Parts: sequence; structure tokens; C-alpha cells
Amino acid sequence: ATHTPRLPNSSTTEESTPISSNNYEIVVDPGNVEVEKGTNLIVVARFPARLPETATLQMVNQAGQTSQLPMNRSLDDPLFGINIYEVNEPLEYSIQYDNLNSETYRIDVFEFPELLQADAHLEYPDYTGQSAKTIADTRRVAAVEGTELTWICHLNKSVEKATLATPSGDPLELTADPQDPLRYRVTIPLTKNQRWKLQLVDYENRSNKTPPELVVKVTPNKPAQVKLKAPQDLRVSPIEEVTLEATVSDD
Repeated sequence: ATHTPRLPNSSTTEESTPISSNNYEIVVDPGNVEVEKGTNLIVVARFPARLPETATLQMVNQAGQTSQLPMNRSLDDPLFGINIYEVNEPLEYSIQYDNLNSETYRIDVFEFPELLQADAHLEYPDYTGQSAKTIADTRRVAAVEGTELTWICHLNKSVEKATLATPSGDPLELTADPQDPLRYRVTIPLTKNQRWKLQLVDYENRSNKTPPELVVKVTPNKPAQVKLKAPQDLRVSPIEEVTLEATVSDD
């Protein structure tokens, strides 16, 4: 029985139909296919009728450069196979055998949406006297209550939808930066500690594999504490001046 190896991280496969020539029949698996960028792909050439002595995989990249790799013959089945390591760009390929060529097939690549870097821009409330600042490449921030936080998310590709989701409450939608289509942002007034999951969906309806978590810790703005130091108990006349002394502290 013919054994077809599993094709890792691939989609939209289209196995070729048998082609007959000079008493040969060849079936190429996976034929036309789309795979995740950076993954390996197994190509198998099956010969149901007559097995050639050798088979060679010929590939052409986007720049038009051609490479040829000898395929490995199976000892148990009438087939040749080869593993293409780290497919990072679209390729065209065919199988050469006994001075013959199979049809030409195409390998397309795709990427899942992914967060590359998150920056946090903090606009502090006026009472703090602090200037705004941006913290680069962080997923956890701490700020005082009343701060305005802008998450700036740098992605590997444009997406149809980017949201910050919490177990309870409505998700917050990020919008694309008009000056950078790979940068998405959302502004949030801080009133309490919060955790979000960044969920991404691209235009092919692919979601990010592991939604990253963004966390903020909010310090409440406590009222100032006033402590009277002097005087303690005092008896004075109606027109007598009294000196008061107190200490004031604020977070």
C-alpha cells in the first residue's frame, strides 16, 4: 500500500492526477499547496505502473533561480520522496525522471498574524506633574489612576481585526495607524487593574496561534493625609493670634 507522509502546517493541498508517459504513471503529492512560512514540506512522487531508477526535484524561486535535489527512493513503496526545509517564499517545482518531466506545481506561503512588539504610551494626569512617556517593548505596565494608556502593537502583517479581550466586558478594538499599516493602537483611561488578550484575525480568517496577554497595574489616587502638630489643647482670647503647624503627605 502507498504511504503518504503527513504534510505539516499546510492548507489548500491539491494532489496531482496520474500522468502517463512512456509506460510511466506519476502522481505528485501534494501538488499545488499552501504552507506556513518557515515550515518543512514533504514532496512525494508515486509511480503506480513503472518505477524509474532515479527522480529529481527541480525548484524555481521568485527570483527565477533553479535548484535540483535528488529524491530518496522508498524500499517498500513505488515512490520517491524529499523534505524541503524551511519554505520561506513561493516556489514552483516539478519532478524529473528518466528524461521526463512532471507538470509544474506551485507552493504558496502564508503567515499567521502575530504580535512582534507592544509599546505603552502613558499620559499622566495633571496632578502628578509627570511628563508623558513611552515604554518600548513591554507587555506589563504600572501607572497611577487617571493615566491615559495607549497600547501600540506592531504586527507582522495587516489584519482585518485586532481586539483586546477580557473574560468579562466588551472587547476593545485597535485601529491601524494611517502612517504604518502594521501598527495598531487603542487608548484606555486607567481606573483599575486590567488584563487583556490580544486577538488577531487576518484577511484569510486566520487567528494568531497564542494570543499574548497585556497587563496593567493601577495605583489608586489616595486622598492627602493631614496631621496637626501644634498647638494641641489651647485657650485664647478672641483677638489673639494662634500659630498652627501641620504635616501633609500625599501618595
